[in-house]
Amino acid sequence: MKAVSNPVLQVKGLSVHFEGFSLRDVSFDVAAGEYFVILGLSGAGKTVIMEAIAGLIPCKGGIIVLNGLDITHAPIGKRRVGLLFQDYAIFPHLSVYGNIAYALRSMGFSRSDTGRRVAELAEDAGITHLLRRKPQTLSGGELQRVALCRTLAHDPEVLLLDEPFSALDVAKKDEFRNILRSINKSGKTILHITHDFHEAISLAHRIAVIENGTLVQTGTPEEIFRFPASDFIAKLSGVRNFYPARSEGDRNIKLSNGSVLICVKETPGAEGYVMISPAGVVLSEIPLSSSMANNLTGIIANCFYTPNGYEVEVDAGFMITAIISPQSFEKLNIHPGKPIHVAFKASAVHFVPSSAGPF
Repeated sequence: MKAVSNPVLQVKGLSVHFEGFSLRDVSFDVAAGEYFVILGLSGAGKTVIMEAIAGLIPCKGGIIVLNGLDITHAPIGKRRVGLLFQDYAIFPHLSVYGNIAYALRSMGFSRSDTGRRVAELAEDAGITHLLRRKPQTLSGGELQRVALCRTLAHDPEVLLLDEPFSALDVAKKDEFRNILRSINKSGKTILHITHDFHEAISLAHRIAVIENGTLVQTGTPEEIFRFPASDFIAKLSGVRNFYPARSEGDRNIKLSNGSVLICVKETPGAEGYVMISPAGVVLSEIPLSSSMANNLTGIIANCFYTPNGYEVEVDAGFMITAIISPQSFEKLNIHPGKPIHVAFKASAVHFVPSSAGPF
């Protein structure tokens, strides 16, 4: 993992143990002003990392450094982080104004300074008109904005977001995503955890993928999507056509089932994975006489519509997915059980070496 310049948050060798679960030797840096997302399935340890940073749970090992200060064992109130909980944790007896102002009053802000800060936050979040309302009269999206303003009120060094979109509908997700982008563009460092890859790539500068308590890959959204380090990461990021494979020391790539594919450039003998772009896979009712280096035959196993076109899964000794237009779908009379020819260029085949081979 590459070190980042000017890190505001450094997590080094973090370990936390519970009965039946362990967070093991987790390390990452978050740069000042960065939007950093930890991506993983439920139960992988995302929330444990966030709660350890916030001081809600003790660390078994490792250190947490915020702006050069070791906060591993610092009291919660001494950590300049703000955690937005999934359940919002809004005070029901206080108005929206009172909820946002609560932290400021406890910090000794004057009435006038508190009023100015609350007004600024409410305007940025689009809830100025709600300041006199009580929480029980608000929608879920409105409550979340209130909780966000309250979390930001004391100007934390890092904003921690725990699955912030989980309770929002599609329209509210878009609105809240824009608010988070704006907050980040203003210079706020954000650490966001989610199980949703599309949510991660729509916001993150960098993503760290966690599996069973261990960080397994860190990189930009493009690096994670184009060069997943394992089958688990490929599936999590929605990559199609990702298989255990071995380079034969030339342009030949051998899959674990014995199928041999041709890639665009020579690769040294190594174990790893092969990716085939679904958009580069061509289907035909007859063999294609073209420059495509890879030609297979198979049986259509499944097909379904997506916003990007029809996904067609073909059993060609291994399952391979093609994405075709609605026009091609109709012209080829695509349906499960139909024999089909599959072809793709060598340039559509990408080999990803792995230090821990899949065989």
